[in-house]
Amino acid sequence: MVTSNFSQQAKKTALYAMAQQSPDFKQFYYQYKRYADMDVFLPYDFVDDVFAILDSDPMVTLTIRKYAENAQATKSFGASSLAYTGFMIAVLFLLSTHIKFYRTLDGKWEFLLEHPALQGEILKKVAETLINILNKPI
Repeated sequence: MVTSNFSQQAKKTALYAMAQQSPDFKQFYYQYKRYADMDVFLPYDFVDDVFAILDSDPMVTLTIRKYAENAQATKSFGASSLAYTGFMIAVLFLLSTHIKFYRTLDGKWEFLLEHPALQGEILKKVAETLINILNKPI
């Protein structure tokens, strides 16, 4: 897995900025807003893991690194005030090509790893964290 020396805030900002560049993000945001609208503590390595998954994708790595470099350099981008809900929905959106989330008949969220061999255990760990968040009572 590729690692980087970017700060947590630069990585969060880069992930959010990348999601916002897609014309489909706005609709996705409103579709999932009520499920991610909660304050929960994330595992200490969650942001690093999500960034590493996307950084290892040759189609995305140059873009996400550029966003992180810009955020790291300016430090006035406002990453510390990045809303939790917006960030979590951006993560769901960006990982939607790697993880398919769906609801069961009883209303629980589950996931299917689309490319499990590419990121292995890190992708599974991130998916399980997201499912735990989505399955918390609203």
